[in-house]
Order: sequence, then structure tokens, then C-alpha cells
Amino acid sequence: MGFGVLIVWPRFAVLVFYVAMLFVYYLLARKEEEDCVEKFGGEFTSYITRTSMFLPEGFAIARLLPILPIERHKRMVVGNLLFAGAMTLAIGVGVGLRNYSIGSISTYYSEDAATISTVLMGETEIVDALSVAARDPDVRARLNKAGYGSGLKLLNYVVPADWFLVDLPLEALPDKDRGHGHYTPEPFDPHRFKILFTKARLHEANASGADIIRHAFGRTPLLVVFVDTAADQVTAIQDPIAHVPWGDIPTPLF
Repeated sequence: MGFGVLIVWPRFAVLVFYVAMLFVYYLLARKEEEDCVEKFGGEFTSYITRTSMFLPEGFAIARLLPILPIERHKRMVVGNLLFAGAMTLAIGVGVGLRNYSIGSISTYYSEDAATISTVLMGETEIVDALSVAARDPDVRARLNKAGYGSGLKLLNYVVPADWFLVDLPLEALPDKDRGHGHYTPEPFDPHRFKILFTKARLHEANASGADIIRHAFGRTPLLVVFVDTAADQVTAIQDPIAHVPWGDIPTPLF
């Protein structure tokens, strides 16, 4: 169950709690073993000497699991070392997977903005959509008012015009027949997109390019711009919703 939550909600906080949970459950299992030995005596002691603690003996990995020393102080030292090692390894793997993910998605980076496409697009296609929006005087005025060009870092999203993604603060909930989840009809018009411009909330204020994504811990929606790249025009500008449908709960940024 914990691993399932980690897959659905891949955040470092969840990863840390998941690894910690595994060790806590080990300690809980040891305590329950001691209680059973006290209650059932030799019968249970005989049982645990011929049975693996978590996995059936037929699993080869069961014989590779470390056995902690019997002495209490040695067991604490070894246990703490194993915990630190497992946590370091888990976080290292998490960082590696995160960097791999960032390197695999469709993106365009500039000095003060990172733009992510929610569909597979080449950099030229993303730039075309951004250029149409950037040439509109109302879009430029609203971004400048928000601080763009004066140190503001943007985290933007390019989404097909007919799509609705509940993880992005784009628009109000769609029609009831679409439900309350993602609405991603295919095929979609490859020339009509909506671009969500957001202010990136950063751990590192001077981050640029891909580092805007790596250092972002949140985003503040600024505006949604509908563009038609075939007609080379902005078709609409809207105020985005303040939060995703379930409130101000942080959601994945990419």
C-alpha cells in the first residue's frame, strides 16, 4: 500500500516516510515476536527458527536479508546504519528518477522561464505557441504587471485547447458529462492550445532554465492564453482558477 501511494504521489516526503515505515514495521514485527515467545514459549521459538521473518524460505532474497546482532547495543548500531544507508539509497534513486523524468518530457527553457508541454511536442512547436502569445500586447502587459522581465521566473504549461487536467489550475471544472478527472480527447487539434502562465515559487531565486523546475516548490497562476498557431493569433485570455479542484494541496509540477 505504501509503495502504491509512492507511485501515485511521487514526492520526496512520501519516499522518506515510506522507507521509515518499512523500518518501523520491522521493529513492530520484532516486538510481536517477543510477545509470542513469551505467550507460547518453545512452540513459537521452534516455529521462528525454521521460518523466514517476512518472506517464504523458497525466495532466495530471504537468505540475503541482514540478520541483526542479538546484543541490544550492537543491534541498535547496525539498525541505525542500515536505516541511514537505505534512506540515502532511496533518496539517491529518487533524485535520479526525477532528473531522468525532467530530461524526458517535452520542454523549452529560457533564462527566466521553463515551459512544459503536456503532449509530445518538439521545441520548435512549443516556441511557436509561446511566440503567438508573446506577441499579443494584452498578454505582454499582464505578464509585465506580474513582474516578468524584473526577476520573475515563469513555469508555463502548453495544453491542447480541448483538454482539461485537474492537476493544473487552468479553468473551472468541466461539464458534468466529463466527470471530475482528466479529460484528454484524441485526436486533438495540433494548432490550438491553451498556455498556462504561472509564477514559479522557488527555493533558489536565481534559478534559470531547467533549474526552474528542479527548484520549484509551487506555482502561482497568472493567466491562461488560448492560441491558434495556424492562424497566428491569440483567441482568448482568461484568468486561471486560484487552486486545483481539491484546494491548495501541492500537486506535481511536471
